[in-house]
Amino acid sequence: MAILNTNVFTFSRPLQHPRPNTQNQPRRDARFSPYHRPDTGPVPYEIFDFTKAADSFPNVNNGVNDEFSKLILKRNRELSPSAEDQAALASLSRRVSFALDNLSIASSQELPLLEDKRVVGSYKNGTIIKGHNIVDIAVIFKDHPNLIDVERLGKRVVEILIENAIDENERDVEMEMNELVDSKSILQVLTAVQHARWFDETANYTNIRIAVIIFKDLRRRMPPLEQLSIWMIELLAHYAAFDKNQHLLEVGAVIRRMFRLLASGIFLPGSASIMDPCQNKNSRVNSKMSFEDMDKVACLAQTLLRLISHGYYQKLLSENDEVILDSPITFGDVTITPSTAVYSNKKEEPANSEGHTET
Repeated sequence: MAILNTNVFTFSRPLQHPRPNTQNQPRRDARFSPYHRPDTGPVPYEIFDFTKAADSFPNVNNGVNDEFSKLILKRNRELSPSAEDQAALASLSRRVSFALDNLSIASSQELPLLEDKRVVGSYKNGTIIKGHNIVDIAVIFKDHPNLIDVERLGKRVVEILIENAIDENERDVEMEMNELVDSKSILQVLTAVQHARWFDETANYTNIRIAVIIFKDLRRRMPPLEQLSIWMIELLAHYAAFDKNQHLLEVGAVIRRMFRLLASGIFLPGSASIMDPCQNKNSRVNSKMSFEDMDKVACLAQTLLRLISHGYYQKLLSENDEVILDSPITFGDVTITPSTAVYSNKKEEPANSEGHTET
């Protein structure tokens, strides 16, 4: 169970003063530089977005998109939890929420005072995948909790769940404790609450939820996509779900556009990327990725986009079919060569006066 404290964090930004010119050198006005601005630094580049240029590249035939969308909907049904699992998760969420409500009303010196509770994570967003039957609930304390407070609250919630259990299966409840309730854990839960609120208010569309589920499935099957966090996938799906006129695209077009954006380098260094709506205005969602991971994601997206464009998406959307992307893939008369990485973290050898590399 995640624990959140609302009285811990205060955010402030120190004033930025210009560095004094101690050497009396003429200053270069950044306004006349095509690559820099005094307020933001390097100017990010905009990637090529096929959807925004749809008028210049009209579609010839939409039949492939229709087939692709049908396979996506089929895969979404396969990944969705069964009706029994969904009912069990809903029951668990209600029971835990009921227990927390009772504890927030009742006053006790042994238990810490509770401020609020929030359902967060994939269950809240409707993007849960079969086999990952977890309900995340963030609990907000009125005061900073310690490990003893958390343990007492957890034990009391378990007791209430067992007391109100209807059948024997609901009595099988266990509690797992973290060793520490540190600021990092609290901040992670605070971020989860912000993400859940944003998704519910902004991205709560069926096509976006399906696109997130499909990408989460591909993410666990293709290692380079593991570098994309769930939050990055959700933001990317929301970004790709609307055309230039803010019309919602069908689910096949959404996933195609997600691959096109990744292949065009939306998460590469220097790109405009996607701003994190839950952070400050200058925070890009890919800022914590390494250059090597950015390159791997772009290379894989380019390869997958070529496979999808040539009708190879049936195996990509089937968990039983293994897709090896380390070597050329041949199907029919078409051979797709995977993209190769271009980033290297090795330092270049210094060049001599003649322009040749020293050995």
